[in-house]
Amino acid sequence: MATEMKTESEEEKNKIDVLPEECIANILLLTDPVDSCKFSIVSKDFCSASESDIVWEHFLPSDLISIISESQSGSSLLATSPSKKSLYLTLSDNPIIIDNGKKSFQLEKQSGKKIYMLSARDLSITWGDTPTYWNWIILPESSTDTQVEEH
Repeated sequence: MATEMKTESEEEKNKIDVLPEECIANILLLTDPVDSCKFSIVSKDFCSASESDIVWEHFLPSDLISIISESQSGSSLLATSPSKKSLYLTLSDNPIIIDNGKKSFQLEKQSGKKIYMLSARDLSITWGDTPTYWNWIILPESSTDTQVEEH
């Protein structure tokens, strides 16, 4: 009976191994970045497909080039990323400054959703230019040049 079970599991393994990498990549396109990484442990073919640029390009936003072009580091980011997966992970771990320093952009690692952070100066704040209600102060530890203080 143990021999039958072993043969059966080897047979199951062989069924996975006969799928072409393109087919596995198409399966991974139906998942999210986290599941794609998890599937990489199924077999060497799944691992190879889960590392492919086709899969990771799908997880990157379709307008990524236009977003990155708003950053001073955008072109070097594209040039130094060895793969689409690497680019995805870089953008999820390291926000980039865009729109002349008024915003930052990054990807949410789990889902690939876009995250924008707006600077206070980029917001329309009622009476934001009236010192009676607001003071713009410089904080040395801040990543932007000023912060707003409400009175």
